[in-house]
Amino acid sequence: MSNMKKIIRDNVSRIERYKPGLSLEAIKREFAPEGEISKLASNENPLGPSPLAIQAIRESLEEGNLYPDDSCYDLKKCLAEHLGISSKNLCVGNGTTELILLLGVAFMNPGETFIASQSSFIMAKMVAQVMDSKLVEVPLKKYRHDLDAILG
Repeated sequence: MSNMKKIIRDNVSRIERYKPGLSLEAIKREFAPEGEISKLASNENPLGPSPLAIQAIRESLEEGNLYPDDSCYDLKKCLAEHLGISSKNLCVGNGTTELILLLGVAFMNPGETFIASQSSFIMAKMVAQVMDSKLVEVPLKKYRHDLDAILG
């Protein structure tokens, strides 16, 4: 099919492309070709990965051909024990983007209202649009989420 827009739902086709911050390479080229840069945008860690994470990755490389446990049983078990709750109360995913999308698709119906704080992650707006729902953005209160206003 030559024009995919003809088959995409209207509310989905109106979603604006996410514009991430500049890459570290682009920042260096533009602002400090010789200097050291600590990028704090895009939820990136200027300190790099934890040595324990690097060790765990190295130890699991030989299992890279195997599909991981998609139920995240061990992770949920450890988290549940640490938090003192049932693992059935946990939902894990590959970051907040996936979790917000999954929860929105699972629980929202077209025409319902999605409530989020202003300045929240852009995914809230995108999920509301995908689900053909109304987004209500609650202003921050002293640079914090106003939970009372969200619940009201």
